[in-house]
Amino acid sequence: MEITFITTNNVKFQIASEVLSKYGVSMKQRRMELSELQTINLDDVVMDKAKQAAKTFKENFIVDDSGLYIDALADFPGALFKPTIYALGEEKFLRLMNGEKNRRARFVSELVFYNSKTNEFTLISSIITGVMADSLSSGTRRVGYSLERIFIPDGEEKPIAELDDAGWERLYSKIKSRLHYEELGRKLGADIG
Repeated sequence: MEITFITTNNVKFQIASEVLSKYGVSMKQRRMELSELQTINLDDVVMDKAKQAAKTFKENFIVDDSGLYIDALADFPGALFKPTIYALGEEKFLRLMNGEKNRRARFVSELVFYNSKTNEFTLISSIITGVMADSLSSGTRRVGYSLERIFIPDGEEKPIAELDDAGWERLYSKIKSRLHYEELGRKLGADIG
C-alpha cells in the first residue's frame, strides 16, 4: 500500500515512513497548503485539514497535527500550540507557567488517514505525558515538534533538547510503540492481511 503524507515537517515524515515501512506501507511526502482552524480542539483541526485535502487529493493520505495541553492553563494552548509558540517564543511561553505548582502537560499527536477506496476518514491519537520545564533549556536536540526545550516527558529528568543520542533512543524506543503511526500500521496490516 502507498500513502501520501501531506506535511511540510520532514521529521514527522521520516518517523512515519520508518514506522509504517514495517507494515508494508510505502510513503510519499506532499506539501500542500491547508488552512488551519483556530481552536484548541485538535480533533476538529486535523479532521478539517483532512476534509480540505480530500476535495483535491484522491489517493490514500494522512494529515497530522499536534497540540500541547497544560493542566494549569485549562488545556491551553491545545492545537494552538504552534502559533502560540511562534508568537511568544519559548521563553515567554514558559512564563505563562510562573508560579504554577502543577506543571503537568500532555503532548497529543493526531492523524487522519483517508482511504481513497472507501472515502472514509480514520482518526488516531497518541499522547505523551510529562511536565513543563521550570526554565528554557539550552539543549540543541530537535525532533520537529517545537517543544524540545520546554517539555520533560515522564520518566526523564530533563527536556528532550538535552538528551544525548542514547537518551533520545531510549525515549523514542519507549514511546514508539504507542505512536499513532504504529496504530495506523497495525490497523492497515489487519485490513490488508
